[in-house]
Amino acid sequence: MLASKVIDTFDHLTSDKRVRAFIIDDSPVARNRSKKAELLARVFDHSQGRYIKFRDRISLAEL
Repeated sequence: MLASKVIDTFDHLTSDKRVRAFIIDDSPVARNRSKKAELLARVFDHSQGRYIKFRDRISLAEL
């Protein structure tokens, strides 16, 4: 249901000749300077090898 609404929204913005691809990015946004904030979590970041405080963010882009 949500996917069809997103596709319908972007459909009139692009040409029919273009290949459509959606990119969904759920990268964490580091918030190490915050001690107390709403929806703040502490998780282990395997790429850095340490714990970080972060707020989850999901971004959607169309190519």
